[in-house]
Amino acid sequence: KLRRRERRRERCERGRARAERSGRGGREKDGGQHRRARESRERDSRDRGDSRSRGDSRGPRERGNRRGRGRNNNNEAEFESFRERYPMDQRAYAALTGAPPEVQSVVLSRFKPRSEGDDDYSALVMTFVRAVMNRREHGPRPPGPPVNRREHGRGQEEYNHEEKPAAKRDHDPQDGEDDDESTPLGSFRLRYPMDDRAFSALQQASSAVQDVVISDFKPRREGEDDYSALVMSFVRAVQTRVGAGRPVSRGGGARNRD
Repeated sequence: KLRRRERRRERCERGRARAERSGRGGREKDGGQHRRARESRERDSRDRGDSRSRGDSRGPRERGNRRGRGRNNNNEAEFESFRERYPMDQRAYAALTGAPPEVQSVVLSRFKPRSEGDDDYSALVMTFVRAVMNRREHGPRPPGPPVNRREHGRGQEEYNHEEKPAAKRDHDPQDGEDDDESTPLGSFRLRYPMDDRAFSALQQASSAVQDVVISDFKPRREGEDDYSALVMSFVRAVQTRVGAGRPVSRGGGARNRD
């Protein structure tokens, strides 16, 4: 009886042990599955959060960059159109594209040379860009009266926003209103800087001579610092033609060679 009782106890203990092992294995298996599912859900949640955060942070920048690229493309198109209309070398083009935006806007909208269709506007563009930048740094001039253009065949296109280049001269009170850039002579001196001697010779010339000089003076190069000698020579040549009674050209003169 004792042996049978012990055998039954041993069988019961082995059965309980098998049951415990089986239950433990099932719980471990279920726990592993639950753990893997939970980790997968956490990874998905992190991925979605990262995607949203990346979208929030990149979206405005990318939209801003796209808008910026659109503006740059528009500016480049304007620059290329301007360069096609007024051919210039790389140095002048770099000065224009490297200028502040407000200077670029003034140059693109208000650059009006005396003649269209020339082969090279590099010196004029450089001078105009520097003039607008100087005006921006030192403040605008007080507004003057409208420019009075002389009635002649070709007329003169004025540089409404161009500063006077640094020609070496002192203001002479005797110059009077003719030295004002709002007059034809003043505008001519603004475009072609000259000393007081050359400007006085032009002032003292007759109206007919002044008209011809303003209309026909076309130096080989624009944008130089001093045209005094060229202006003096041209004034004397026109005076000689007028004095000799020979016909003078107005609006179609040949270029003056320096």
